[in-house]
Amino acid sequence: YVRKIQSIYSRTLTSAGIAFVILGDNKFEIKTHEATLLQIFLNLVDNSVFWLTKGAVDSPEIRVSVDAKQKTVVVEDNGIGIGKLDVPFIFEPFYSTKGNEGRGLGLYIASQVAARDGLSLDLVQDGPTTDEERVPAVFRLGVKE
Repeated sequence: YVRKIQSIYSRTLTSAGIAFVILGDNKFEIKTHEATLLQIFLNLVDNSVFWLTKGAVDSPEIRVSVDAKQKTVVVEDNGIGIGKLDVPFIFEPFYSTKGNEGRGLGLYIASQVAARDGLSLDLVQDGPTTDEERVPAVFRLGVKE
């Protein structure tokens, strides 16, 4: 599904000069609905593309790391990140930092469909913050045990 998303966004990624890197296990399998994975990955990649094209980023990149042993997929980009004050609200319905270009439903819906299928979608906050008090945009999809 990650490769499918890469294919869907190939023109957009190329025209924006965004590298799409897939790391890790090719054989990781999750028992879930196809629509669930597509909803989650489409939203995460769409958000990354949006913010990477809005900010002045040298060598913009979306990186997807698949870990079959940990049963996780991590999607991250090297864009401006998320404001620390926004972090508690990013999975809430109608909360958006995109102004008129956002509806605030993407991460909310992605987290809800993940939970419905026994998965979790979380913002990883174990990295350093930037000078502007922003956390990197690193999202982890995992299988709930």
